[in-house]
Amino acid sequence: ITQHNVFLADRAKYLHFDDVAFNGLYNEDERISTIGSRVVGVFANQEVDGESYHITFHRCDFEKCNIGFDCDDDIDGIVFDKCNFHYLYHAIVVGENISSGTGPIVKVTNCLFDEIYDTAIKTLNGASNFVSAFNSFREFVATGANGSGNPTAPIINFADDGNYSIGDTFARDSDDALTY
Repeated sequence: ITQHNVFLADRAKYLHFDDVAFNGLYNEDERISTIGSRVVGVFANQEVDGESYHITFHRCDFEKCNIGFDCDDDIDGIVFDKCNFHYLYHAIVVGENISSGTGPIVKVTNCLFDEIYDTAIKTLNGASNFVSAFNSFREFVATGANGSGNPTAPIINFADDGNYSIGDTFARDSDDALTY
């Protein structure tokens, strides 16, 4: 597997993706069971001398990568609407290497998450301003590909305050919810 990201958004302003598939090189029947070489569907970045802001994904597919979307910087206005995330280790990771500030401002709405080996949405290191709303998380999310009855991680993991899950639906039953 190549160690290159599918798409790098660096110093990007007003990017709009409609009906785009960000596909890595893993096979559909291959379980992505580690963070591995960290192949990312979209990595959003900004350099010291250039800002990034207003990046929108509408009806896009993120699949067959270690991570669907990864962003560390303070980027305003990242929006995912009606997207599909599947065959990934993590779907969205923000804030792993924040240099300053509160991380990116991200809104994820009306998306479908399925076949996510570990945590679907993960914020780290002081990242706030993340909103997940009206998304559907299927039974093969955060179960190590074992399905219902076998949770291995939280579906959404907000490390800090100022992040929200509003009206999301989870296929995980109440017994599994007690574990994670």
